[in-house]
Amino acid sequence: MYISEIFRSFQGEGKLAGVPSVFVRTSGCNLRCVWCDTRYTSWEPEGSDRAVGDIMAEVRRLVREGEAPVRHAVVTGGEPTLEESLPELCSGLASEGFHVTIETNATRFLNLDAHLISLSPKLGNSSPLRSPAEIPKSHDALRNRPEVVRAYLDAYADPPARDCQIKFVIEREEDLAEVAEFERAANIPKDKILLMPQSVEPSDLARKTAWLVDLAAKRGYGFSPRLHIAKYGNRRGV
Repeated sequence: MYISEIFRSFQGEGKLAGVPSVFVRTSGCNLRCVWCDTRYTSWEPEGSDRAVGDIMAEVRRLVREGEAPVRHAVVTGGEPTLEESLPELCSGLASEGFHVTIETNATRFLNLDAHLISLSPKLGNSSPLRSPAEIPKSHDALRNRPEVVRAYLDAYADPPARDCQIKFVIEREEDLAEVAEFERAANIPKDKILLMPQSVEPSDLARKTAWLVDLAAKRGYGFSPRLHIAKYGNRRGV
């Protein structure tokens, strides 16, 4: 697997926000979001090829080094579903008692040995409009896949053993019309949807959080914080 970094921190987003976790971050992505906060795994992928056994050994080492137990593992990216060895890694983590979360852009469906699929379909605000013409074209052709979200919802409909959450990155209030359209297209239950502010800077995150929390409540959606951004800003390994 092409791995950018493996580290121990806390989950910053979604319904498990604040839970101590070990993160395995793959490098390489099929999208090019203009506001991507891990450009070193998408626009300019960095990393090294590592065997699943080596990755598991590093995860165990990080767990042993901490003072408190960690039983949550998050496989993120980049886009982890591009990795052929992802099923093997998920099965290995699950067999050792980890709660496994997969963070994906919801462009490819895989039936994995995972407990939570954290889907983040990209809205129009992600389009890299000022990039060379072929990049926005390929990005926009891939990003909107409601049928993939529906496939995950159907395959992981056994909470808490198998569950999904759908996080939409919100830049402005106008983005909510596109969220509602996606909700209808994929027939997503409202209680699966979380709105998350787009920001990589703590003060801007706080400003957007102030209005997005109320907006989510009015529309019947949940809200996802970005605790790692609030605490550390846009840093690696957190």
